[in-house]
Amino acid sequence: MERIRRAADTMTKDELLIVVHQLSHAYSVQRAAAVWAVNQAAENLSYGCTARDCPAKRNSPGALG
Repeated sequence: MERIRRAADTMTKDELLIVVHQLSHAYSVQRAAAVWAVNQAAENLSYGCTARDCPAKRNSPGALG
C-alpha cells in the first residue's frame, strides 16, 4: 500500500482509476470473506461444535466435495 501511495504521484489518471478499481474489488472480496467467516462461526456455535469438527466448515467456498 505504501508503494502504491508513493507511486500515485507519478501515475496517469487512467492508471489511478485502474488502481482504485483493483483496490475496491479487493476490499469487496475481503469483506465478503469476512462476512462468510462470521456467519459460519455463528452457525458452528448454534450446532454446539468447533471449527475442527463442525459440518458447517464443509460448506466453505473452495471446499472440495
